[in-house]
Amino acid sequence: MSKNENISPLQNDDATATTRTVKCPKCDGEIILATDAEVGEIITCDECSAELEVKNLDPVELDDAPEVQEDWGE
Repeated sequence: MSKNENISPLQNDDATATTRTVKCPKCDGEIILATDAEVGEIITCDECSAELEVKNLDPVELDDAPEVQEDWGE
């Protein structure tokens, strides 16, 4: 049996196995981004409450989330 057979990602206590830390483009605060995040996903910075859209994953790129506008029944 190899050394790694007994370790599954779900049993690993290392948070980096399922998340990564990125900087908020607004406040430079740390944002924990899940490794299964998808392009287009909207996330919120816990420090400044900015709503950010994941624009790219490799490398991670965050930008202001698009404003949702009222369509007024159009």
